[in-house]
Amino acid sequence: MRKFCLFLSITFLFLIFNSCEEKNTTDIPTLANITAVIKGAIDLEYSGSGIVTTSTIGNALVLNLGTSTKINNKSYLLGVFIFFEDRVEKVGKFRFTSASGIIPGDFAVGTFDIVEGNNKKQFLSDSGSVDITMLEGTTVRGTFYFRAKEKTTGEIIEVTNGTISF
Repeated sequence: MRKFCLFLSITFLFLIFNSCEEKNTTDIPTLANITAVIKGAIDLEYSGSGIVTTSTIGNALVLNLGTSTKINNKSYLLGVFIFFEDRVEKVGKFRFTSASGIIPGDFAVGTFDIVEGNNKKQFLSDSGSVDITMLEGTTVRGTFYFRAKEKTTGEIIEVTNGTISF
């Protein structure tokens, strides 16, 4: 009898929490986490939503700020990746570099991908900076700009007026 009562109690709580979650998620509008203006090989006012994650690559802690959006059957992905050499997250200004041009100390890498069917263009940063003004858990605020080069065609884009709001 105790097991049955426990089962009913857990089931009841599960149904209550699930119904609350459904109600709350429909009331919360989806906001863009990263916005930017893309100029050059493509002209686009980018606005995408995504997630904040961290990972370890080599000796660095990496803050991954990845977003995506879909417009006219094309997927656009914009990512800002900050590498903390001392494995300590912090606010501040970080220089963008290319994946092959790693600089000493903390740095950032910016990416912008365009995917249409099986075709993919990937732009990697080679200059610019990101200014992180708030970093507490998964709450991240800041601004950025970077210049990027497509890895196979050599096309150039400038990603300007970037805002981060996770």
